[in-house]
Amino acid sequence: MVVPGVGVELALALSEDAALPALEIHARLQDAIAAHVS
Repeated sequence: MVVPGVGVELALALSEDAALPALEIHARLQDAIAAHVS
């Protein structure tokens, strides 16, 4: 699923949160997608 604008936000989130566990990053990604879709 590709939502316009999420790519840039995801890149920033991953660079800022690189130390977080993968599950936390995945949860934030799901929240970001849900926010864009709703």
